[in-house]
Amino acid sequence: MEHKPDQSARRGRGRPKLNENYIPEYPADFIPFYRNLSFIEREKVVRTRLTKKHLVCIKEALSIDYDTLADLLGVTDRVLHLRKDNEPFSRLISDKIASLLELYCYGLDVFNDPKQLKGWLSSPSESLNNRRPFDLIKTHPGLLKVRDLMHRMRLGQY
Repeated sequence: MEHKPDQSARRGRGRPKLNENYIPEYPADFIPFYRNLSFIEREKVVRTRLTKKHLVCIKEALSIDYDTLADLLGVTDRVLHLRKDNEPFSRLISDKIASLLELYCYGLDVFNDPKQLKGWLSSPSESLNNRRPFDLIKTHPGLLKVRDLMHRMRLGQY
């Protein structure tokens, strides 16, 4: 007779359980927490998928409404409004949220003041053909251009 392993002793297959113990519970704590993570840790946070709580933190930090945020993420505002607080977004949307979060964190490193960063993001810039950085970060090439401009500002080449 052939020996079959006990079903309870079998190793689980499929997607591993998400361990969210290392992600802060409150949105206000999320950006400072995220800024202090290494690249590997940031990538792990995004892979576990971001939730509406994290998105609300970014929304509040940037002082933007849901319509603007939906436009930046390329989704309808209905997708954002109907999402429950702890319900994770898809990997694609989580990645777009992470791109905004990365840009915001880098902007804080450059400007050292959230108000100054928000003012710069909403003001037309000659380096961007008199367009607002907020208008450009809707696309990946635009986001890269805004980040490049921030980098030049940081180096004093602006």
